[in-house]
Amino acid sequence: MPENQYPTHFTWNFLNKQDENEGSWRLNPERELPEQYWTDLVTEQPAGYVEDGNGDVHLYSAEALAWLISVTNGLNGQDANNFDGKTVTLEANVDMAAALWIPIADGTNLGTPNPDRLKFCGTFNGNGFVVNNLILFYNPNYENFESFFGNLYGARIENVVLRHVYSEGRNESDGKFFGSADPFETGSEMRQNVIDRCYVEIDEMHKDGANRESALFGFKNDGVITNCMVRCGKLTYPNHYCEPEGLFVWYNFGSIKNCASVADSLKWMSKYGGLAIENHGLIENCYSYIGDWFGDYACYWPPTPRMGVAEGNFGTIRHCYFNTFKYHDGPNDWFDDEPVTYNEGTIEWAVPFEPTPYFQFPYWIFADTVSIESHTGFVYKTLSLEEALDDWVLGQEHSEDYEYWCASANCNPFLDNYLPSFSGFDITKISENTVDNDQVILYPNPTNEKITIEGLESAEVQIYNAIGQLVKIVRNTNEICVKGLSEGVYLLRIRGKQDVFYTKRVMVVR
Repeated sequence: MPENQYPTHFTWNFLNKQDENEGSWRLNPERELPEQYWTDLVTEQPAGYVEDGNGDVHLYSAEALAWLISVTNGLNGQDANNFDGKTVTLEANVDMAAALWIPIADGTNLGTPNPDRLKFCGTFNGNGFVVNNLILFYNPNYENFESFFGNLYGARIENVVLRHVYSEGRNESDGKFFGSADPFETGSEMRQNVIDRCYVEIDEMHKDGANRESALFGFKNDGVITNCMVRCGKLTYPNHYCEPEGLFVWYNFGSIKNCASVADSLKWMSKYGGLAIENHGLIENCYSYIGDWFGDYACYWPPTPRMGVAEGNFGTIRHCYFNTFKYHDGPNDWFDDEPVTYNEGTIEWAVPFEPTPYFQFPYWIFADTVSIESHTGFVYKTLSLEEALDDWVLGQEHSEDYEYWCASANCNPFLDNYLPSFSGFDITKISENTVDNDQVILYPNPTNEKITIEGLESAEVQIYNAIGQLVKIVRNTNEICVKGLSEGVYLLRIRGKQDVFYTKRVMVVR
């Protein structure tokens, strides 16, 4: 089948609640998916879920990340915990392909403990590790929608990398990374959500249409999003045309700064925007890119403007860029590219850029030279998209809070088209952090005196007991004395000299 075509007939399998024992709601039954949800697969606290003496949580395995769902939502016998004032830290790369995902918060709407859906209020630090092969899937039994976090409420989310995400289902009022993000309000306290340095890569997204609002990153932002990037490989609406989509967020009431949305291939839409559908806040120093359209132009003809930044602007758009795009094979058949469809706010420096072959320099250029007032006050003209993006970073009062952009192959690991991306996304480090526990051996196990680590040069070993308490730290040795430890099972968090992390269990006998 040609890349720019899509089958017109699909097998649909809608199951009502009374049919819940017969299977799951499916939109794309041709793809094989796991039968279980993580909340059904992990019903007891795993060893990799470690809570320290301060109430902060460290996650060392896929099962531990899944257990966070039960703790936050009050499932599997747990008391609901919104983690207000606490930090959850990912301590290893995890592969989530074994089961279907339910959002960390907002995962259930059934009865107790909170029929109005729960929210995450704390800090989640992805620590630069990678969550691989997440499957976001609509579950009619839990009445949840497909996002990683669900609802945030005065939370801080940072350094999270989701790769090879697959999404399928209703996508109603939903975002693939988070659903809605509301400010935390209690008495006189007002705390905005902060989302920083997060990357989301969605391989495929299948949506049932029927006017189900959805976005690739978040549905509603009411806080601050900085240094974040989303990439979608393919977005489809089987049996539906003219559906709306916000490529980054749907509604923006807060600020989005120094971010990018990249879509490799999208089915034709009626209402869409690169950074938002509706902007009521601030979008600054961002870019959006669409690689290709496919499907019928059943919405409008001739094609409407591509709306590179937002569908409608009621706030401020400043220093934003979007790629020009052809809608047909003819040499003059270009979209009438515009930053928005309708504007009732302020737009400053929202201009298109053009792709150039990867062997040319600069790799990405503006359609015309752009005049920029630099951070030194000097007005100059440039053709380079990367230069314009970085100049804004240099001009910020706290420029260290923002990532610098780079369009070279050396710092562009997630994109194969030499688009500008953050130099802080270091694919080399991510690869080094890949957890391969088979190469690290502990012996003897069980033990009553000492244990030897073989397979890496150890920089630090943290030892946790069965209830998650840190009981011992040993540095710069591969021989660990356990004479002072009581009998039982312990979790060892091992950090190698190259900042590679491993987790191992050991049994101490007496």
